[in-house]
Amino acid sequence: MASIAQQIFDYYCEHGLTPRLHILDKSEKEFHIENEPLVVIVISSTGDGDPPENASRFMRRICRKTLPADFLANTRFALLGLGDSNYSTYQGVPKKLEKQLLALGAKSILKRGEADDQVGLELVVEPWIKLLHDVINAEFGIAEREESTVSPVVAKHQQKPMDSSSSEDGTDDHPMLRVATIQFPEEGPCLIRGYEDLSSNENLKVPAMPVNYIVSAVTHERITDEEIVWQNNAAVPGMENVTIEARIVGTNLLTEPTASKPKCDITLDLGKDWEDKLNYEAGDAYYFIAQNPVEEVNFVLKKCGVLELADQVLNIGLDTKTEKKRAALPPYIPAKCSLRNLFTYCLDIRRAPGRPLLRVLAECTQDEGERRRLLELVSVQGAQDFNNYVRGPNISLCDLLLAFPSCVPEADRLIELLPRLMPRPYSVASYDAFKKRRITFVYSLMTFDVQSGRQYERRGLCSDWMSTLKVGDIVKIKPQVPTRFRIPVCRDVHTPCENLERQGILMIGPGTGVAPFISFLEKCGAFSCSGGGRNIYGDDNRSLLFFGCRDLQVDGFYIRKMQDFLQQKVLTDLVLCESQPAIYNERPRYVQEGLWVRKAFVYDFITKRQGRIFVCGDALGMSKDVFDCFVGILMSDETTTKEEATKILMEMKAANCYIEDVWS
Repeated sequence: MASIAQQIFDYYCEHGLTPRLHILDKSEKEFHIENEPLVVIVISSTGDGDPPENASRFMRRICRKTLPADFLANTRFALLGLGDSNYSTYQGVPKKLEKQLLALGAKSILKRGEADDQVGLELVVEPWIKLLHDVINAEFGIAEREESTVSPVVAKHQQKPMDSSSSEDGTDDHPMLRVATIQFPEEGPCLIRGYEDLSSNENLKVPAMPVNYIVSAVTHERITDEEIVWQNNAAVPGMENVTIEARIVGTNLLTEPTASKPKCDITLDLGKDWEDKLNYEAGDAYYFIAQNPVEEVNFVLKKCGVLELADQVLNIGLDTKTEKKRAALPPYIPAKCSLRNLFTYCLDIRRAPGRPLLRVLAECTQDEGERRRLLELVSVQGAQDFNNYVRGPNISLCDLLLAFPSCVPEADRLIELLPRLMPRPYSVASYDAFKKRRITFVYSLMTFDVQSGRQYERRGLCSDWMSTLKVGDIVKIKPQVPTRFRIPVCRDVHTPCENLERQGILMIGPGTGVAPFISFLEKCGAFSCSGGGRNIYGDDNRSLLFFGCRDLQVDGFYIRKMQDFLQQKVLTDLVLCESQPAIYNERPRYVQEGLWVRKAFVYDFITKRQGRIFVCGDALGMSKDVFDCFVGILMSDETTTKEEATKILMEMKAANCYIEDVWS
């Protein structure tokens, strides 16, 4: 999102205007929107329909009921919304903001853009920005600069062994990524080859090169990671600005080794000062500070020709001759570090390269056929190819350098254009009343095969790193800023919590989505034991948990714990679902089907008890499907319309009675 706003900002700087770039939450500090004649807003929705952290304050302020109807009468705006259609609240925040801006008298200069991360943001973002330029350029008399055109060149890629200079020079000190054969189909479009119409197009519209602004210099002095502050201690959206060191005291494989996505857990000990570090509720998460694989880091550094300098002091600064307006070093890049530290801990080399980076890499490519293909991928005409062969399969920087072997990138340009390596969040999956300084997390190991342009097998960046950790290792974590996904727990056996004794709670957590509910139920169990085993939320309370996986015998985990919760009376109903059991049974296949099995109760739960619903898990269809399932159940009375059912659920969301924590 920030890169899109930066792209728009840079464009108008380069065309003679003097725009200003602000984070929305700087409203009333750095800018007052009511005093701005023209604003361009780029904003997204989080999984639960909340604004991003750096826009939440702005949204609260702009939605105040005390603002007059003509508050923004002198303001015109263009709004680009980013979202993911996997989520039930797709484009919720952009829609809400547009409605509020119009209600306050602002005038739209362009139809709101709706970019969907599920199909590729670029497919909407690029055309929308072009329309924005057309409108603003016409008003300010800006002449559009000619985009460069490229003549067709026939590329001659083949499946071939890697040359020894790129993969076979690994040593014990510098283990190297090894790929025996570059694999692409012999015919048809793929990463290295486009359709005939694209390959023969003589008028490719290619964006201008991003302006370089960073220079660096390596000294003879060596430096270690211990001497470098992680990412310059720069703030990270959604995380508390504190880093906690914890010791690993347990690791377990929870599923069968043959599971398609094995599940593991890892237990951390926060040490003797745990009370100062540990202040979490069920539903909270911590971010693990992960790192890029050493073999991939070495491969990139070698391709840049700087591997032998990787552990020496690197001084980074701004190019005094840069033409980039208001150039500034990214705050997460230390001015003094090392190339190895930078590419290991600060820059994300796994995320699919963006179009600006591909544009620069094209100029670093010696083979004309390879250069032509890279330019096709960043061209206006090649937007679909970019989505199909770069972003869709999520190829990494290493994949790209393997596919285009004559590309020799400059390290400074990668530092400028690679995204920040972000810590990965994991929900707390435990509550140990006797050893509170210990917390457990669950993660899934997903393997990405060699296909669709990916040249080497890999697992998820953080989960793969976590699977290598051993008891006694030290890791660094950062607490998540508290969100709405906090499951209320009684403070003691005599104090009911937020009327849950009459409302009840319905938890939906397939796969690793069950983690925060385990923490919640363990904490409830601790109170139940201290209360003599009674139902701590009242005799009429119902707490339901829906858990699902492929095959309970292979992929199931924490099943015994869940069944124990039933015996402890902290859980009144458990619905287990399995989508691909080895032996047919009558269990529901998915959690949505499990909800239909309990249709009568769920209907009563929503309409009469006004209970609270929590949904956690992989958003790939699940979030929207579960929401649609609730809509269907509400409509089953044959009097409620789809619109009315949807309104009921949206009102529950607004009242914090339907809360999601989903990811994709």
